Amino acid sequence: MRRLFATDLRSLAAFRIAVALLLLVDLIDRARDLTVHYTDFGVFPRAALSALGGYFDLSFHALGGSTAFEAVLFTLAGGFALLLLAGRWTRVASVVSWVFLVSLHHRNGYVLYGGDLFLRLLVFWGMFLPWGLRYSMDARTSRARTPGNEIVSIGTAALLLQVVIVYVFTGLLKAKDPSWQDGSAVYYAVALDTYARPLGAALLHFPRLMRGLSYATLIFELAGPLLLLATFRTPRLRIATVAAFVVFQASLGSFLSLGLFPWISTAAILPFLPGSFWGKGRETVAERPTPVDPLPLPARLFALYCLLMVFLWNLGTVFPLPLRNSVLWAPARLLALNQGWVMFIAPKVVDGWYVIPGRLEDGSSVDLFHWGQKIRWERPKDVPSDYKDFRWTKYMTNVWDDPALRPYFAWYLCYQWNREAAEGRRLKDFEIVYQLERTRPDNPRPPPERVSLGRYLCGTDFSF
Repeated sequence: MRRLFATDLRSLAAFRIAVALLLLVDLIDRARDLTVHYTDFGVFPRAALSALGGYFDLSFHALGGSTAFEAVLFTLAGGFALLLLAGRWTRVASVVSWVFLVSLHHRNGYVLYGGDLFLRLLVFWGMFLPWGLRYSMDARTSRARTPGNEIVSIGTAALLLQVVIVYVFTGLLKAKDPSWQDGSAVYYAVALDTYARPLGAALLHFPRLMRGLSYATLIFELAGPLLLLATFRTPRLRIATVAAFVVFQASLGSFLSLGLFPWISTAAILPFLPGSFWGKGRETVAERPTPVDPLPLPARLFALYCLLMVFLWNLGTVFPLPLRNSVLWAPARLLALNQGWVMFIAPKVVDGWYVIPGRLEDGSSVDLFHWGQKIRWERPKDVPSDYKDFRWTKYMTNVWDDPALRPYFAWYLCYQWNREAAEGRRLKDFEIVYQLERTRPDNPRPPPERVSLGRYLCGTDFSF
């Protein structure tokens, strides 16, 4: 049983490097819209955070509203991510990287998706791991060489179980939905123009294949994680299982636009790689001593408590548990351990794209969504490419879902257009229109419905 939650220090090091690289890529990706998504001059100013944010959404990114302030915080976060990548002051870099990530997530939750949540959890459990003992500057400068490569601790158990929990509870939630029971789930997923890549859209011509993929996905998400744990005594089978997970995530990323989620999920599998993957030294696995968990007892008890919270929280997503009023709910929210793996659980039958016709001072009309181009009502050839990136996709999905966001988005459109507009080309008014399509079981594509999400006059009170 002890070996069940053991992992190799070299696998942990590879996991640390992958997580650090993902943190850096994530920061670079967000920095492209730093002003738009995280300052008072964008789509989610601090006034929006005060009005729409939750009680537990604490963020020091909200202490300032300027681009310069956020740029300093982004730079500091990037510096600690580099320290984590190099394995220098690894424990400190892990803790600070997690704090910065939670604060950033709380600053604007309307651009987040499942990959952000997964990455945040991986960094959290990394704080309890000795993932700086191999392939790091800490290992090079340490006087005492840690004997052996295999380690088992509450940190390794929590990390491995967190990954298992993500897949198993996703599978359990899917198993309850009729679309996964009848095999139509993949059809509804790839029929969504907002997310479907060309390869995913091509699946629509193969209904039997889609049905088979639906059942295969469900079985893999339920059985695959258990196989990862069960193969701890058979390294070759475990390596093959890890490879299967990598192929699974690559397939998801090929069919659907999911941001960094496939990469984050692939990084999460790395700690399952056995020592034989890296090659054996002169000592056999049985002869190598297991390093002692360096965490003090209070930290181990705290990690155990957090693991219990994670398990019960996920259990509450499948079964009705009164978590909101329990002693576990508030700590889980404060530590940003709340989680729910609901993406593509139930079929989404409403989809579409945006057209925002605006009227300028000179009487001409432009499409603000495509920033001044000619207004076109027809469906774009590639809807995912119609958005700047995946975070804009999530934000605009939330604009459709949450009317409270629309005044802030409208204010941003007026502000951004008019600050750059030439004389006589200032924006007077506009309408946010969603070209709504409904997905039908028999696959015909019905004509889109024009749904107005509001008309706005620039220079007036947007009723924040």
